[in-house]
Amino acid sequence: MKRWLGIAVVLLGVSPIANAYTEVREEAIFTEDGIRLSAKHYVLDGAQPVVMFHGIMANIFSIDLQMPGLSLAEHIANAGYDVWVVNLRGHGKEGYMSGDGGTWVRTVDQFALLDVEAAILHVLDTTGQRPLIGAHSMGGMALYMWLQGTSFVQDSQGRARVYASTELARVRNEEIIRGLFTVASPARVRWKHMVSPLNALFYDYYDYNLLLTSLGNNSVLEEMLRNIEYLPQGSIVDWLTDDLRNTPYLGDGLADFLMWIVSNISDSFLVSQIFNPAHMTPEIIAMALDTAIDDTSSTILLQFIDWMRTNSVREYITDDPAWPSYVYSDHYDQITAPMLVIAGDKDKLANDDVIYEEGFKKFGSSDKSYFLAENYGHGDIILGEGAAEEVWPVVVDFLDLHSGASNTARISN
Repeated sequence: MKRWLGIAVVLLGVSPIANAYTEVREEAIFTEDGIRLSAKHYVLDGAQPVVMFHGIMANIFSIDLQMPGLSLAEHIANAGYDVWVVNLRGHGKEGYMSGDGGTWVRTVDQFALLDVEAAILHVLDTTGQRPLIGAHSMGGMALYMWLQGTSFVQDSQGRARVYASTELARVRNEEIIRGLFTVASPARVRWKHMVSPLNALFYDYYDYNLLLTSLGNNSVLEEMLRNIEYLPQGSIVDWLTDDLRNTPYLGDGLADFLMWIVSNISDSFLVSQIFNPAHMTPEIIAMALDTAIDDTSSTILLQFIDWMRTNSVREYITDDPAWPSYVYSDHYDQITAPMLVIAGDKDKLANDDVIYEEGFKKFGSSDKSYFLAENYGHGDIILGEGAAEEVWPVVVDFLDLHSGASNTARISN
C-alpha cells in the first residue's frame, strides 16, 4: 500500500479510488526452453512489483478468483502494488493460457528452474525493481527450490539434471528478490504422524492423512499414472460448464443441475480434503471449479507420489546411482531472503506442524515470520470467506515492510 496518492487521501480526507491499478493486461514471458508463459498484470507503473504463482491442479484464478472480495491478487494490487500472477507451463484459462511445448511431460523442477526463473527475471528487467514474490501450495515449493540456487545441467544421457550453486543462491536471495511469502506450501510431503489405528484414535485427521497416504502407496494408481498423460479434472468441469450448455433444449438446465450437485458437496469427505467447508459456499466452489482447476500432468503427480513415499522434496529423476537425486528439502538453509510463511491449522494437505518444523525453522533467513491461520484449510486460506479479513492483511503487512518503493503512504480500501 505504497502510493503518493495515499498522502492526498490522508490530507484531503477523501475516499480512495476503487482500484489503485491503472489497467489489467496479459503479459507474455518466455522461458529458457522456449515456452510462452501467460501472466495477468495488474498495472501500477513505478510501484513495487509482486510476482505470484499458483499451486498444483490449479491456475492463476485460484489466487485471483473472479468474485468480489475473493481475489488475493487484486487485493494486493489495490494495496498499491504492481502485481503479476503467472500461469506455469501448460496451465491457464480465459485469455491467460501458458504454452506447454506440445507435451504433457512436465515436472515441478521445470516449474521452479525454468518458469519461476523466467517470470522473476522478466519482471526485474521490465520494471527495473527487485520483486517481492509469493505463492500458494506447490507454487511456494517451486520458490523454495529456485531460491537454493538450482539450475539444469545435462548428464551423460542428455537429461536435464539439477545442480545447485551456493553463490547463485546468494544472488537470488540478496540481489534479485526483496522477499517472499508462501501460503500452505509443504516443506516435505508428509504429515505430523504416521497412519495407524492408534494414531487415528488420539490425533486429528489434519495430523495424518489416511486418504493421501493410501493413494501414495497404491501401486495400481502409480501404474495407471504411468500409462496416461494427464488427469482430466479440468476438462470434465469445462464440459459441465461450457460444452454441455451447447446441447439444444436441455443443455443449460442439465449443466446448472450437475454443477449444483458438485458445488453442494462442499462438506463431503473428498472436497473437505481441499477446503474447510466453514469458509466455502456453493457459489465459491462453483466459481473455483469453473475457472481455477486445470488438468494435471501425470508426471507431476508421480513426482508427488515419490515425495510422499520418501517424505521429502527431491529432483524428478531418481534412477541414476552415479548422480544421486538432488534433495531440495535438505537445503532450506540456503534460503536467506526475508520471508513470511503462512499455514492453516485445518489443512489436510500441507500439515502446519511439518511446515513449521521442517520448513520455517530450517530456512536460513534471519528475517522470517510465521503465521498460523486458525480454522483454515488448504484452499480456503486464499479464497474462502474470511480470508480477506483474517489472512490477506498479514500478507500486505509483510509486503509493506519489505517494499523497495520510496512512497510509503498507505491507502485504506
